[in-house]
Amino acid sequence: MNIIDLQAGHVPEAAILIRELRSDMNGQVVCTAREVEEALQAALEEPTYKAYVAYDEEEGVLGYIGVNHRFAIYSSGAFRQVTELFVTPEYRRRGIASALMDAAEEDARKVGDTIELGAPSLQGHDDAHHFYRARGYKIVGPRMSRGLT
Repeated sequence: MNIIDLQAGHVPEAAILIRELRSDMNGQVVCTAREVEEALQAALEEPTYKAYVAYDEEEGVLGYIGVNHRFAIYSSGAFRQVTELFVTPEYRRRGIASALMDAAEEDARKVGDTIELGAPSLQGHDDAHHFYRARGYKIVGPRMSRGLT
């Protein structure tokens, strides 16, 4: 298994992985594979977004991480934000998420000393919170969002 940049040839398989895991997280289908595929194609063209996949020659795409390039005064300038991290359930607890996070953190070191992420809610996501805390991440406050459509 290797961590590599997302490439066009991985998009269909990564889209299925992301669609299935998003649906599982939400308890219902929230998007189609085609919608995710379109978003991933756009991500390949977006200069402020970097995506990596955990890829195995025999098993294919096992995980995905998306990283945004950000800038904020509170962060003293440039930083990175992990916006997605998905690992195929049957391959969890095998170091894939850690390897994907290592790639994101290495990318972040190129511009500064900060990386942020939007962790899932505390309820029902104990494993995710334990994983991030074990890597040194701290809860720094809630985020808010508003759809404008």
